[in-house]
Amino acid sequence: MYSNTRTQSGGALLIAMILLFMISIMGISVMQSSTLEHRMATNAIESKAVFQSAESVTDFALNNDSNITAAFDKGVGNPHKVTLNMDGSSRISSNASLEYVGGSIVPGSSIGLFEGLRFEVRGKGLRENIAGAGVAQGAVREVPAN
Repeated sequence: MYSNTRTQSGGALLIAMILLFMISIMGISVMQSSTLEHRMATNAIESKAVFQSAESVTDFALNNDSNITAAFDKGVGNPHKVTLNMDGSSRISSNASLEYVGGSIVPGSSIGLFEGLRFEVRGKGLRENIAGAGVAQGAVREVPAN
């Protein structure tokens, strides 16, 4: 029997330890990267949900006759507040400020028969101080002239 214990110096062990260390560093890096990507995806979903909430409340304010009437009755410079609860579990609050900003001539209509009532609405969506978005829209409602 031949024994060569004197010629072995542990090189394989050293290389195995270096490879194990490199693989561990790569694993940690992948975990951090996936955590960051998860956060980015969550933030994108949150911001889109809040933006959609702000858009919904502005659309609701402009497309609901009672809101338009209330804003018109309050007059110029006195906005009408509109709140819309999208879903009780989503924790997203949506509110809008609908304001009558004055009358105007409606382009293309017969002179003197119709007038335009101009409205401006600013909607805000907020999710528990995590994400927020705002939307502003304008609209003209054509009504018979007085």
